[in-house]
Amino acid sequence: MLPKKGDHLITWLAAFAYFDELREAGVEIWLFDDGFLHQKVILVDERISSIGTINLDNRSCRLNFEATAVIFDKEAAQATAKMLEADFEVSALLEKSLPEQPYHVRFGAPIARLFAPLL
Repeated sequence: MLPKKGDHLITWLAAFAYFDELREAGVEIWLFDDGFLHQKVILVDERISSIGTINLDNRSCRLNFEATAVIFDKEAAQATAKMLEADFEVSALLEKSLPEQPYHVRFGAPIARLFAPLL
């Protein structure tokens, strides 16, 4: 689940460039349409939840000092599941491939992808 509108156009377009490959591998891409979504959430087997802002890269870990909480608790995992279910209610499944996207996405995403290692 990603925000329907990103806060940084180049980063958002670079991510869009990978969506078709991810979808071919069986990943569902959902676009959140109720504001901006920045949290990173993981729910494992209704027993473990992780909520935070950290990306798994040097910038998040060493420069931005972002953090995440990993909770091993069934009740916390249930609360996380409810939160995700509410977020999915205001999200839409991405069904259009890159060639079917608006012009600025269709042509901007492959160019932005070139800069992905720097973003």
